[in-house]
Amino acid sequence: MENTLKAAYLKWDGIHTAHLRQLYLENREDPSFIPATLALLENEHAVEVSSSWVLKHHIDQGKMLSSDQVDQLINKLPELRFWESRLHLLQMIPQISLTDAQAERLEPAVRKHLSSDRAFVKASAFAAYFPVLCNA
Repeated sequence: MENTLKAAYLKWDGIHTAHLRQLYLENREDPSFIPATLALLENEHAVEVSSSWVLKHHIDQGKMLSSDQVDQLINKLPELRFWESRLHLLQMIPQISLTDAQAERLEPAVRKHLSSDRAFVKASAFAAYFPVLCNA
């Protein structure tokens, strides 16, 4: 599934989210969809923004991630190359359940973004920081 998803994510124009919404609608019931999207986020820089958008959309739809999947996001946040991907992950933090250990590992990465040059990243870091501190 990863190769098919990668090809679909690469077709995104980088602006309009209709393509990503449709991709999500077509695949949301497939149990391998979110794990494959996480794997692409971890390993494929070319689809970092599109895959992070889909993961955020998944959370926005009221869906949850497993503790292992949250760990994958926590590990990836410091390595993200694009500000849009950082924004997406920071926006997810207030909506996901964190263990105390996860919050403790996440705190330095979120704190770093409190001084971001990107206004939306900075604002999202502030919104994410409180839930992280409450769990840390």
